[in-house]
Amino acid sequence: MPGYSIGIDFGSLSARAVVMDLDSGEIVSSAVSEYEHGILTDRLPNGVLLAVDWAVQIPQDYLDSLNASVREAVSSAGISPEQVAGIGLDVTASTMLPVDSQGNPLCEDPRFSQDPNSYIKVWKHHAAQKYADMIEEAARKDGSELLDPFGGHISGEHFLPKAMQIAMESPELYNASDRILEVGDWLVRLLCGTESRGYCGAAFKTYYSEETGDVPASFFESISPELSGLSDKYPKNIAFPGDCAGRLSKEGAELLGLIPGIPVAAAGVDAHTTVYGCGVSKPRQFLMIIGTSTCEMLLSDTLSCIDGISGVVYDSIFKDMYTYECGQSGIGDMFAWFAENQVPPEYHREAEEKGLAIQQLLTQKASALRPGENGLVALDWWNGVRSTLMDFSLSGVIAGLTTETSPEEIYRALLESTAFGCRKIIDTLEDSGVRIDTLIATGGIPHKNPLMMQIYADVMGRDVLVVDRDQTGSVGSAIMGTAAAGEGFSSLAELTEKYAMPFSTVYRPDPSSSAVYERLYRAYCDMYSFFGEKDSLLHRLKDIRKEARGN
Repeated sequence: MPGYSIGIDFGSLSARAVVMDLDSGEIVSSAVSEYEHGILTDRLPNGVLLAVDWAVQIPQDYLDSLNASVREAVSSAGISPEQVAGIGLDVTASTMLPVDSQGNPLCEDPRFSQDPNSYIKVWKHHAAQKYADMIEEAARKDGSELLDPFGGHISGEHFLPKAMQIAMESPELYNASDRILEVGDWLVRLLCGTESRGYCGAAFKTYYSEETGDVPASFFESISPELSGLSDKYPKNIAFPGDCAGRLSKEGAELLGLIPGIPVAAAGVDAHTTVYGCGVSKPRQFLMIIGTSTCEMLLSDTLSCIDGISGVVYDSIFKDMYTYECGQSGIGDMFAWFAENQVPPEYHREAEEKGLAIQQLLTQKASALRPGENGLVALDWWNGVRSTLMDFSLSGVIAGLTTETSPEEIYRALLESTAFGCRKIIDTLEDSGVRIDTLIATGGIPHKNPLMMQIYADVMGRDVLVVDRDQTGSVGSAIMGTAAAGEGFSSLAELTEKYAMPFSTVYRPDPSSSAVYERLYRAYCDMYSFFGEKDSLLHRLKDIRKEARGN
C-alpha cells in the first residue's frame, strides 16, 4: 500500500488539507484555503438582499479551496500522487444545496441565480426554523417516534427544514432540483462520479434510521402537498464513515492534481470526524470542539432519549457504540462580534502597539480579573440556542452592566457564559443517567486561549484535557481515507487508537474559583429558565425586529 492519506476538513470559512504518513500518523504537511466569499448574511454577490437569519455560501468557493489546499499540501509534502492511498473529507452539517441531474449547483443556473434558496445553506442558517416547527408539530400530532432520538425537538439547522424551505418558498427551484445534497455528499460525487450519502449526516440531519430507513414520504405530504417527492431528493445509497464511497475519477484527479482510482471515503460530518483526529475512542469520553460554534460529542454504551440534545445515534462514529451530539451555536462568532464592534478605539491602538490581536489583548486584561469580580452573568445565545432549548429565536443577554463596566469585564463574562452553557449540557446528560468520565477539548480556541480553558475547568469542577494536535478535523478525515483504502468502517476504532496523540495539556480546577463559579452558574441557570421560556421577552424582541425589517 502507498504510504500517505489525504484529509480535508471543510469548516465554516475555509478548507484545511493534511497529508498523513500511514506508518507513523505524522502530519507531514498541511494547507489552508479560505473561501473567497465566506458566509453571506446580508446579500448575495449579485446584490440580492438576504432576510433575517439567513446564512448562505457559494459552491465554487468549496471547489476552489479544495483545489488549492490539496495541491499545496501534496506539494509541500514532497510526495508523488502514486503514494496516496486514500482520501477523506468532512463538512459542517447540515450544510446543503440543490443540484441538477449532473450535480451542478442550481445557483449557477441563470433561472435561479437571484433566488437565495438556490445557494448553499450553511449550518448556521436559521431562517428555516419555522419549517422545523412544522415537522415537530406534525410528529407530535401523529404520535411519531421521530423526535425521540433528537431531544424532542427538530432544529432549524438540520437538513429537512432547509429542504422544506426550498419546497415551500421556491417551488420552481424545488421542482428543477434532481437532488438536494449535503455538501460533503456533493463533493464526493464530484470527485468520484458516483452517488452516496454519508450515514453520519443522514442519521443526525435527515433522521435516517438503520432499522426503518428514511422518514416516509407520506409524513411530509401530510404537512403540505408542496413537499411531494422530498424523500426522493437525496441519495438512497448509505455509506458508513471510512467506507469507500467511490474512487477518484479522471475529472476528480484533475481537480486535485492526483491520479484516478484513489479510494475516497464516504463524507463525514466535521465534529464527528474530529473524534477520530483527537484519538477519542472509548465510552464516556466527552469531546468539546470549540471554534466558531461548539459541538459536544459523547461516546457512550448507554442509550437515553434526552430532552434538548441534538441527537443520539447508534453506529454513527464507531460500531456498537452510541454517539450523543450536543452544541452551542455561538462561540468564536460571539467573541469576534464583541471584539470587532464593541471595543473602543484605544484598545485597538494598544493592541497594535503591543503587536497583539485585539482578542489577545482582551484575554490579557480579562486574566487579571478574579472570578466574580466583573459582577456580570451572560447567556451564550448570540446565535440562538442549540442545546438544550433548541430555539434559534433566542438571543444574547448580559446582566449586571453598569457605567463602570469595562470591555475586558464583558469579554470575560462572555467566556464564562460558554463554560456555563457547556456545564448545562453536561448536567442534562448526567441527570439522565449518561455517564461522563473525561472532558477533552480541541479546536482553534483551546490552543489559543488558556484563560478560557481554565475557566472551563473551574466551572465544571473537573480536569479538562486539551488535544496536542492542530487540524484534528483534517486528521480525522485522513484516518477515514486510510480506512477507505483498507477495511472501512470496521477498522476506524483501531486506526483512531493507532494514531492517537497524548494529552499534554491538562487544566485542573482551582477550588476557590470553582466555589465562586458555582454561585454564578446558579444565576446563569435562573436566567436560562426565565429567558428561555416560550414567548419570552427575547421572542417578542425577535418578532419586533423582523417586522421592522419587513420579513
